[in-house]
Amino acid sequence: MTWELSVSVLFGVGIDVAHQYPGIWDFCQHLEDTYHPQFRRFDGAIWGMLGRERQESVKYFWEWCFSVARAWRSLRTGNNGADNPTIQAVLCQFLSGPYSRRRMENLNEIPKAVIAGAIVQTLCWLSAAVKPLMYVPTPHEAAAPQTPRPPDTPSTIEAQDTTGPFTTTGSVDGTIAAQAMDTPDPASATITQTTDESHRPGLEFLADEISQGHSTTPTTSGIVLEVEYGEKTVSVEHRLEDELGDMFHALYEQAAKGRQNAEPVAWKAAKLEEDILHESRVTYSTLKKHGAIQLKWVDTISQHMHLDQRRRELSLFRFPSLCAARAKGATPSREVSMTANITNWLMPYTAFPQPPYPAQDEDVVCQEIILSYRLLFSQCLESRKLLEHALELEKEKLRAVDPFIIQCVANPSQDSIWGCLGLGTRRSNTVMRFNNNILPKHVRDGDRIIEWSTYSASMDFPVFGWRLKILQAIGGNHPPTGFGDYLTDRRYLATMYTAQVGFTVAVLTISIGLVQIGIASRQLAEARE
Repeated sequence: MTWELSVSVLFGVGIDVAHQYPGIWDFCQHLEDTYHPQFRRFDGAIWGMLGRERQESVKYFWEWCFSVARAWRSLRTGNNGADNPTIQAVLCQFLSGPYSRRRMENLNEIPKAVIAGAIVQTLCWLSAAVKPLMYVPTPHEAAAPQTPRPPDTPSTIEAQDTTGPFTTTGSVDGTIAAQAMDTPDPASATITQTTDESHRPGLEFLADEISQGHSTTPTTSGIVLEVEYGEKTVSVEHRLEDELGDMFHALYEQAAKGRQNAEPVAWKAAKLEEDILHESRVTYSTLKKHGAIQLKWVDTISQHMHLDQRRRELSLFRFPSLCAARAKGATPSREVSMTANITNWLMPYTAFPQPPYPAQDEDVVCQEIILSYRLLFSQCLESRKLLEHALELEKEKLRAVDPFIIQCVANPSQDSIWGCLGLGTRRSNTVMRFNNNILPKHVRDGDRIIEWSTYSASMDFPVFGWRLKILQAIGGNHPPTGFGDYLTDRRYLATMYTAQVGFTVAVLTISIGLVQIGIASRQLAEARE
């Protein structure tokens, strides 16, 4: 696989940007390791529908991904670029490309739905926003003998692939993959379908229920998408005529349904708090000390900053290089990101009734992920050391670690005990070790980055702000009670500074008093002599 090509196709950037953010290569390897097995379990009927031989190798996996990416980007660019194309438009664009040897008018409704389902799942892979679920056969199923195909039916293509996400609840006669797809009239194609009541997660086509042994032409079709979203498993179904953005946004709405009743009390308390985020209460050293929070590295953007309060685990997206490469500031000549819109549809602005930015502005999500890393680790030396230790543990487990994680949290001006106590400067005195043009303008000062002790959840973090407020509620637990706590607990800076001033005045007063007593004692001794 030519990964240099993947940088251009998937991210719209040059090879120089990939060298600047080497975690991109780790992400490409992750795609290959995680989703190539799913690609191999695609419904075998897909390849016949596309007029191709069955393709399972890594080479064909990337060829498929590139074809989907190019089809999607071509809809987003040009004078007629669409911000929210329909599922059918994406399918049509894909079928008009060189990958497919069939065209839209040569397919009936069921093949369209099957191929569209594969395309939508691939977009989920490449966006890294959510992880589509796959059906994995049990050991008993895997060991079960396969029924041999009758020798007198060589033209039949099995559409019910028990190991694939695209289950058709039946078998599709070979005429669909051959003769029927060559005719512009879908009514001339026949489908033989065997009912299967079992449900397997993934993408499926929806067809009218057909009895076993009978043939008919389905009049409606669509796809069902089932994904992991945070701790939930959610699914939506849509017709091909629906806009793709509606399908992805429906996933978020399903995941958010009933959140206020289902989430723990800490979330409800966080909703009632003020909009201000205090860095000292959400920095990781505070979360670990007062909340026993551990780090969990995840592969999807939708899980970033998700707190599992039962396991005390904070999820962090482990490929921030991906966000850096997608941000427009990575290179002035960057093309439209392959995932533009997809990420935003899945991660809407929860802090505003109306988004303050265009819906297609993917930069906001990517920038927030990098800023959230800096908020958690950059402004406290102790937090950064804890992060380095966590990454070392990942390396010991032979897991890829994105080098940009350490780069994006670097802050030389805070590498001191004074910085960790909140007494450092608000502006870094050293040029940062990465291109800070990928960050919003309001946190940049030339080649330096502005650091604040407080942030606005709604303005600075419109996407992940509510998750940060949950963390702040956890980080505010166990307020200081003893005098020693008041001196060092930077979660309550006003109280800490007051205690430190009082302690300093007391020490000075006692010291001066002791000096005066010493002088007076000496004078008295001299007078007696």
